[in-house]
Amino acid sequence: MKKKSIKNKKILVAIGIVTVCTVLITAGILKLVNNSTTESSVESLEKSKISNLFNIRQAEGDEEESSSGRVTYRTSSSSENSTNSRNATEQSTTQRTTTKQTTSSKTPSSTTQSSSNSSQTTPSDGGTTQTPVTPTPSEKPNEPVTDNNTDQPIPPENTTTPDATSGYTITIDNAIKGHVYEAYQIFQGDLYEQPEADKKVLSNIKWGNAFEPYANEIISELKEKYALQGSYDNCKTAADVADILSQHEDHAKEFSIIIGKIIKDKGITTTHKTDSSKDDYKITGLEPGYYIVVDSQIPDKDDAYSRYFLNVVSNVIMEVKSIVPHLGKTVSGGAKIDETHNTETYYGKENEIYGLTFSLQAMIPTNQTKNAENNHFKEYLAEYTDYEYYIIDIIDKGFDLYKDENGKIAVTAKDEDGKPLEIDFSVEEINLTEANKSEFKLDDITSYAGKKVFKIAMRDLKTEVTNGKLNPGDIVTFEYKAKLNGNHNVGDVPNINEAYLIYSDNPHDSTSKSRTTENKTYTYSIDLELSKIAELKSQDDERTTLSNAIFEIYNDEKVKIATLTCGDEGDIKGYAKYTSLAAGKYYIKEYKAPDGYNKLNEEIELTIESAMENDTIKWNVSIKKTPEVNKLVHLTNEKTEENPDYNGTKVVEKDGVSYRSIFIEIENTSGATLPVTGGIGTIIFTIVGLSIMIIAVICLKSNKRK
Repeated sequence: MKKKSIKNKKILVAIGIVTVCTVLITAGILKLVNNSTTESSVESLEKSKISNLFNIRQAEGDEEESSSGRVTYRTSSSSENSTNSRNATEQSTTQRTTTKQTTSSKTPSSTTQSSSNSSQTTPSDGGTTQTPVTPTPSEKPNEPVTDNNTDQPIPPENTTTPDATSGYTITIDNAIKGHVYEAYQIFQGDLYEQPEADKKVLSNIKWGNAFEPYANEIISELKEKYALQGSYDNCKTAADVADILSQHEDHAKEFSIIIGKIIKDKGITTTHKTDSSKDDYKITGLEPGYYIVVDSQIPDKDDAYSRYFLNVVSNVIMEVKSIVPHLGKTVSGGAKIDETHNTETYYGKENEIYGLTFSLQAMIPTNQTKNAENNHFKEYLAEYTDYEYYIIDIIDKGFDLYKDENGKIAVTAKDEDGKPLEIDFSVEEINLTEANKSEFKLDDITSYAGKKVFKIAMRDLKTEVTNGKLNPGDIVTFEYKAKLNGNHNVGDVPNINEAYLIYSDNPHDSTSKSRTTENKTYTYSIDLELSKIAELKSQDDERTTLSNAIFEIYNDEKVKIATLTCGDEGDIKGYAKYTSLAAGKYYIKEYKAPDGYNKLNEEIELTIESAMENDTIKWNVSIKKTPEVNKLVHLTNEKTEENPDYNGTKVVEKDGVSYRSIFIEIENTSGATLPVTGGIGTIIFTIVGLSIMIIAVICLKSNKRK
């Protein structure tokens, strides 16, 4: 019994020994298998812009500068019966009276220049309406003096008549393409000319045919306008009206406004007009008389209607000088390409770096040059009851605007020297609708969906100019700041900021407005994509993406602008992207490599360049070649001797949109498995395990024998 118990104990010991050996052998084999295992590969992701009151002159003669410094005249020699040159245009709107024209830039008073032959006057609005002044015997000792007997006019010598075939011609000099100028005969009569006396006479005055039906209405308007003076109380005929006009040059402007209103309200038309499709602007076939010239059509943008022009017609030249506002727009900040193109870095939604400055250069309306003629705008402006002048700015969805503590867009006004300008203006955000789109001169608002629209308005430009705070020709610069917001376009697609100016364009219609051509700025940005992979034996090897590598991006001043971590699963495993960078120099440092891999010892020096060619941005990207970078860092489509047309970028498709991006693939070498001493290693486990197993077998056999 005792022997049997001992035998059972020996069997249990043998079984235990065999079990221990099996565990040791299995552990050694598993460690060897584990050391030879590699990670599975996953395919890497590849994800970017007025006419003045006409200054007139008689045709084909010597010019004479007026006292205002802007109106010129010269006499006509076009008509067959007109022989001698004169230095001023003459007219008469009363029977048997003669005048010589002068100019006046002052509205309240009448200016008279004495001459042995005549008196020369001009209306107060700064234009060239000739208003006759009845001579007295003392003024005209050599001229016949008569009463107002209209049945027996005494004409001067050398009567002038229009060409029998074509009539008289008005030629419009410096006419702006797209305008249409129309001539309406207010008074008709007989035109006589005395070149040696330097004067012109219109006698036997009657209403022009188109205005005769409205004679009473015209006279009533004049009576009402000048009720306090009673100037027109006794007027019944065209000759009566002309007689009063000849004595009051300051009435010419109001008279022209009344006539213009009749033309518009009564729908009066004329066949005497210019052809906007021709380069020579002429109104031909005119009978002698007193005419109003109306600017009836202007281009859609960058122009304005003229004031009405009054003149006695022979062959005359009207010289047009435009007075319209101008708007410029520039962008600064980021990396500048030119005044209207730049590139910018995105600093994140929560970052408060408003690195872009947009500037709107609004010019106060003036003539073409800054000189004494700029006073003309003050005279022109004085004719408006209200002169509207405001900027509409439309910001792309990719920008956020800097706002003040009250939540208002922060806009500052500066003069041409960059100093703050204290002027009265307002800033208002606009919600474009079908109901208000016409106010902002927009036909279609669907293209502005998602964009921000705001209005910068000069509250009372007329007062600012009248008081001398602003002058014609001054440039007011409005500035505001912005940043990219993450919804911006990237690559070759710009983020556009456009602006235009809306202004009053017709002194005779306060509701009429024109706009300037849009001025635009273009801001670009480009994405940077990184892919982290295990070291390749050759570029044809299958890529093995590595998770959790961390990179830091620094700008040219070595200031960190971003930290990127490569994804650890799915499509973003081993992938990181920065949206997005401006042109410039950057440094990419590997802060942490994936587990078991060596991080780069050298930083990647990345250079991004940009330029505009044929209104398209051109990117050029390169990396500095150091030994390690040259071996382990690969820029997609890098420019080489074999591929000189490459620019270091690639086109990526995302959500049906193509954009350009920078793509860099970075290899990591694995850590080394080094030999060790002082350890039992893996072979010893196997040997010991086998030895114990053999001993156990021997013991079992020995027990059986016993």
